[in-house]
Formats: sequence, C-alpha cells, structure tokens
Amino acid sequence: MLTFSLLAVGLTGASACGSDEDAAEGALAYYAHPCGRGDPVSQMCAAGDALLELEDPAVARCSDRTIAEGDSCSTEGERCVQLPAQACTSSPTASINSAAYLTCRSEALPADTACPRSSVAVKKHVQHVDTAVRAAIAQTMLATKLAKYTYVSPSVGDTAPQLGFMIEELGDAPYVLHSDGAHVNVYGYASAILATVQEQQRAIEKLKATVEKLERQCR
Repeated sequence: MLTFSLLAVGLTGASACGSDEDAAEGALAYYAHPCGRGDPVSQMCAAGDALLELEDPAVARCSDRTIAEGDSCSTEGERCVQLPAQACTSSPTASINSAAYLTCRSEALPADTACPRSSVAVKKHVQHVDTAVRAAIAQTMLATKLAKYTYVSPSVGDTAPQLGFMIEELGDAPYVLHSDGAHVNVYGYASAILATVQEQQRAIEKLKATVEKLERQCR
C-alpha cells in the first residue's frame, strides 16, 4: 500500500538567492500556507495502485519557475504550485490530495490558520461548555451582522465578492479570533455556529414538549 504524508516539507526563510529586501517589512515575498496541502486527512492509493501528480492548468510549478519560499515577488496574489495535487492511476483525474501553493504576500499567515488539531491528546485545560455559556455564545452569533464585500488586494484574500462579518463589529467572542486579533479562527467560528445550532435545538425540543403536553390536555 502506498502512503504519503499530508505535510509539505519545504524551504524556510529566504532563499540563498534572495536579497535582504525579501525580509523587509511590507515587502512582497512567496509564502507557503501553514497547513501545506490543506486537506483534513492524508489519502492513499489502494494496493497495486500508483500515485500520480496532477498539473494545474492555470498555475505553473514553483520548480519550473525556480521559485522558493521566501523569494521576493512583485505581484500580490500570484501563485505557483509548491506540491502538485495527487491522484491514483485507477482514477487519474480524481484528486485525492490537494495541491500546495506558494503565494505572493506582504506577510505570512499565522501558524494556526485554518488547520486546527482537535484530538484531546494535543489539548489541555479542557472545560466543556455548559448551557449558560452556550446560550451566551449563541446570542453573540445571532447578533452578528453579515456583510457583502471584496478584499482590498489579492494578498489579503480572493478579490471575488465575499460574504462574512467584520471583526470590529463582532461582540464579545474571542474564541473566533486568532491570537493576533486580526484573523478569524475558522475552527472556533464553526464551533460557535455549532453551539448556536445546539441551543436552537434545545429551544425546539422545549417547544415540542410544551405542544405535546397541550395536546394531551385537549384530548
């Protein structure tokens, strides 16, 4: 059986060919995503099946352009393929693992961006949320204002129309922010939405019980 790791092994820091300007504040450079391929789990091919590398028709490989992580660049949002997507010979067009890209940005993404680890083995100070805390989380989420917007530049995010919320308009919800206070913790945000759904389900069950009681009284 053929197995392989999800994590990308790449160069760190500026390349040997880069200039001192690569590390200058605000300078554009190629950064890897901290999650590598970004897939939640590593996939593998079945026994006797070979692994294939898939080309991205819209984005060239970094190696073909002699680009390494940390190299300077001039166009925000420009990307190259650091690790190609993968498929198996039995289904050569179906990707089983996503590609990993280097992106031209003004700064690196936080190390914990969009790649949380949820096993109890990597956690401490675990405290399960009680009903009161869950209700408070749900109230904050339900009061969150949604907005349509576009990002100011490709280095910040996809410039296509977006739907989301403004950190500055968010209530008391530190669990949905990264430690820098400037990026959304998507895992924390999804968990807050789950808390909201659980709280709404509790309200639904309470209403159902009330209706059933009234129905019995009317018989």
